[in-house]
Amino acid sequence: MDFEVLAGQYDDGHEINVKYSDVFATLDDAIEAHDKVSDYPWAYIQYKGRTLDVWAKGNDPLNR
Repeated sequence: MDFEVLAGQYDDGHEINVKYSDVFATLDDAIEAHDKVSDYPWAYIQYKGRTLDVWAKGNDPLNR
């Protein structure tokens, strides 16, 4: 299984500029890498053609 972590910023004109890209064998490793680049304006993990949006640790989408 390959989990690709991508992160970057937007150039003038709102073009996507990838500043970080790496591939990991496990989701745990991909999440660890994502945490290190989560300060970029955008960052996500791709897996089998799907984009995974990773919420910051401690956030709960159900507000429990």
